[in-house]
Amino acid sequence: MHIWNTLGIDPSGDSSVIKRAYAKQLKLHHPEDDPEGYQRLREAYDQALRQAKQQSNRSVNRIVSEEEDEQQEDQRVSVSPRIVLQEVDHQQESQHVSVSNRIMILPEQDHVPRSPEHQLNEFMGKVKMIYHTFISRIDTDCWLELMNDDVMWNVNLQRSVYERMLNFLESHPYLPRSVWQLLEGSFRWKEKALEDRDLFSKRYPNVFIYALEDQQYATSLRYSFLADAGNIDYDAFLHYRVMALRALKDHDLQTAEEMLNKACEVFPSDPDLLRLHVISSWDN
Repeated sequence: MHIWNTLGIDPSGDSSVIKRAYAKQLKLHHPEDDPEGYQRLREAYDQALRQAKQQSNRSVNRIVSEEEDEQQEDQRVSVSPRIVLQEVDHQQESQHVSVSNRIMILPEQDHVPRSPEHQLNEFMGKVKMIYHTFISRIDTDCWLELMNDDVMWNVNLQRSVYERMLNFLESHPYLPRSVWQLLEGSFRWKEKALEDRDLFSKRYPNVFIYALEDQQYATSLRYSFLADAGNIDYDAFLHYRVMALRALKDHDLQTAEEMLNKACEVFPSDPDLLRLHVISSWDN
């Protein structure tokens, strides 16, 4: 089928395989360099995930049955170590069995994995490091690598990762359009927003504007010129700049002028500020 050709893999019902293929192909069809190729890739990705979900639903009863059988088997096996220990303790009373012999009979302890909370905190630490390092923040490859983190493929953690990323990005929204497109491709906020558009837009207004609304408007301002801006307050500048853009859209010229002046105080060399000043003068 064409969707598998687009993803570059054989038909698969494994969502992690599909996501890895999507991430790999995304490097070849960058949203800014190849928007048509990216659109085809995204459609293939969505369709492949839907098919994988349908296949998973069909097999869920079989998986549950197998898990129940395994649990029953584990319960039968777990009885033997207790019996052995009782026998050894009895021998110790009559034959003075050494402590070391008794310990050797204990079943080997499994390695204790990191807790889900620890994994989530570690992942979000990586998110914050990328965001607060401006060069990394505007580098799509840094975010693409993050989207391939093991936590992203852990089905049991996906809901928690989704919620934490949504909350983080709501308060840290200043990202280039290409990054927003990449993140939307991974977290698929549009599906959630379609359930209740008004509720989503009120609860997560920044994510809604940047990822779901007219991206030509919300993310039309460029970030590359800021790479050489030096030691400035990037978030303050980006806040003033986007507020000026929104004010211009709402024909609030007084607020637009105020925000543009504040942005110029932080970094006057941004060419997009000049463009916004020109637009403001036209409206006057």
